[in-house]
Amino acid sequence: MRLLVLCAALLLAALAHGAEVVLEDPAGDDNGPGTYAYPAVEGFRPGSFDIRTVRIRERGDGADIEVTFQSAVELVPARLRQDMPPRTVFMPVVDIYASSDPAAGHRELLPGRRVEPAVPWDKAVVVSLAGDVLEAHYRAVAADLARDVCFPKNVVVLGKTVRVHCPRRCLPADITRAGWLVLVTGLGPGAGLKGMVMDSVRGRGRDAQDPFVREVAPTVGSCNVWEDGSGVSACTFGGCAPCDFAPFVLDVIVPEGQSQRDLLRAYSPGLRRLATLPFVFPSGGPVAEPPRPLEARWPVVAVRGRELSVRVDENAGRYKPGALGAIICPGDRPLDSVVVKGMAAGFLVVERVSDDSPVCEGAFVVF
Repeated sequence: MRLLVLCAALLLAALAHGAEVVLEDPAGDDNGPGTYAYPAVEGFRPGSFDIRTVRIRERGDGADIEVTFQSAVELVPARLRQDMPPRTVFMPVVDIYASSDPAAGHRELLPGRRVEPAVPWDKAVVVSLAGDVLEAHYRAVAADLARDVCFPKNVVVLGKTVRVHCPRRCLPADITRAGWLVLVTGLGPGAGLKGMVMDSVRGRGRDAQDPFVREVAPTVGSCNVWEDGSGVSACTFGGCAPCDFAPFVLDVIVPEGQSQRDLLRAYSPGLRRLATLPFVFPSGGPVAEPPRPLEARWPVVAVRGRELSVRVDENAGRYKPGALGAIICPGDRPLDSVVVKGMAAGFLVVERVSDDSPVCEGAFVVF
């Protein structure tokens, strides 16, 4: 009789667990494009942003998600909003995006990541002990995206592993056929510091910063005090060069055979292009990557000192005086920034901003 009861219990346990997806990532790549470095302060222990495994397993009316890091997850106190007391958090924020229909979904990630998805996504989960604060923030600045994102509150930290349970609505109907993009950012100092006020423009610009995504600067910020809402701590990652349009991503799980470093290096301030990240399809796909839209490239036809005449089409009126662009040399090499002055003799007239070096042959301007 006891044997029958035990067998029945094991059978029920097996039935309670459904499909499973396991995504693995190598150790030692939690430095973004290979150059990022942590601030020397508690909460940023080496390896604590280095994802090794993400396990998604259906159970009951939802799914369990386990994220395992290279090092033990370190808990620290932080004040994320000036109107709230300090709370215990861990600094890595894990975004898990799912793509189950390449013809539908969102073509941008949550604000501040400074990367783009190679295919649209339709479901996402953000793993953080500050999930309630992040949910309120993103529902305010990116409501159209946040409605398809879950911010679980039942986060459990066990050594190197963080566990959450998500309702079924947070995931695709068939998790084994979906594509997955997992990336790690650093939890930012939060609203109120440095006078950052998010609005629909700053919060959604392709290269805009977000107060809850930690910045990457040329050099590591000096964390002279832990953040307490006073705004006196310049606690940032370092290592971007150039930094305009640089991703704020520390680690990402990429398909086998592709290089995280190469993918995160493929951004261009001159072309105003973000790095594009592919999804991992455990089933092997197939999901086609939509073609990237080509930037309009207007050839430089004359140079007079710092002024350039640029050939444009009949829609040149959209480039208003004061609009910023960039001079690009063959091979997608940025040369200088330009500002629109107006139209003359059918050509768009722009003025160089900073560089006096000769304009390369075959140069063009992009906006």
